[in-house]
Amino acid sequence: MVVLVSMLGGCAVEPLKTVSVFDRAERGKLYQLTHWAFDGRVALMRDHESWTANITWKRRSADEDIRLSGPLGQGGVAIHIAEDFVGIDRGDGEVKYADRSDEVVAEELGFYVPIKSLRYWVVGLVDPESTFEDIESGFIQDGWTVLIKQMQQTSVGMMPRKIDVTNREVKLKLIIDQWQEHD
Repeated sequence: MVVLVSMLGGCAVEPLKTVSVFDRAERGKLYQLTHWAFDGRVALMRDHESWTANITWKRRSADEDIRLSGPLGQGGVAIHIAEDFVGIDRGDGEVKYADRSDEVVAEELGFYVPIKSLRYWVVGLVDPESTFEDIESGFIQDGWTVLIKQMQQTSVGMMPRKIDVTNREVKLKLIIDQWQEHD
C-alpha cells in the first residue's frame, strides 16, 4: 500500500550553509544540548511503499514528543517517549503504551527506524552507545548510513537542515525547516 501525504513547504529564516561545514568531530558539545525542537518534513521509502509527512520533534532531557501529520495537521500520529516507556496516539482516542520504544514504533508505523539513535542523528551526532565509522558528510552506525546533506545556522549553532538516513531496506529523508532551543 502506498500512502502519500502532501508536504507543506516551509521557509527557513536562517541563512543556509553547505554540507562542507559539517564536521562530526566538532559537534561533541551538542551532547550537552538536551532541550531542542524542530519543525520539518520527512519522506520515507521502503520497497514499493513511500510516504511523506510534516514532523515536529521536541526533546526535553529524557522525554521526547514526535508528531507526524499530513497537510494542515490532518491525520497522523503522536509519539511520546520517556526513559522507560513509549506512548503512541493515532488520533483515535486510544493511546498505546509499551516499554520498548524502537520495537513499538516499528510495529505501529510499519517499518523500523532506530528512534533511540535517531535522536542523536538528527542533531548530527553519533549514538554514544554504539560504534560507528566516519564517512564523508556523515557516518555509518548499526547498519545505517547517516549523511548530512546541508547545514543551517541556528540560535544553537550550526545544525542539520537536510539529512538522509538509509539502510538496505529503508530510506528516510528529513528536511528541517526550523530549529529551536527550548526549556
